[in-house]
Amino acid sequence: MEESERVDECKNAKEVWDTLRVHHEGTSHVKETRIDIGVRKFEVFEMSENETIDEMYARFTIIVNEMRSLGNAYSTHERIRKKLRCLPSMWRPMVTTITQAKDLKSMNLEDLIGSLRAHEVVLQGDKPMKKVKSLALDIRGMLLNYPPSLNLIVK
Repeated sequence: MEESERVDECKNAKEVWDTLRVHHEGTSHVKETRIDIGVRKFEVFEMSENETIDEMYARFTIIVNEMRSLGNAYSTHERIRKKLRCLPSMWRPMVTTITQAKDLKSMNLEDLIGSLRAHEVVLQGDKPMKKVKSLALDIRGMLLNYPPSLNLIVK
């Protein structure tokens, strides 16, 4: 349905506004429910062990933007503290370093993400290299089955 069809029967600008607002935001009850769900998503948000900082940040930003669109914005300080709390346990030394060395109230998100990305590079470098499986063929026992003229080629 087109926007113009939704408001065809409205008699004034206020009715048009109210109709479109309810359509896009929902009623106040729907909005409160969406806020409750968003707050819950924010509270239980965690970074997965196999997730990168950028992937975590993208998921987190979606939740924060949803909340802002509903009129429930989190401060920079609240978002920074939540990001530090959501990191996996292997990040705890870095979290402690950041919280001890920096003033979280005056820190901006880009500085935090930059520090976390730099540490992520260090963590990636510390991971042991995956062993490549190799396949070797032992043909010593097979040489007995070939005629002597082929043994020279095989050896």
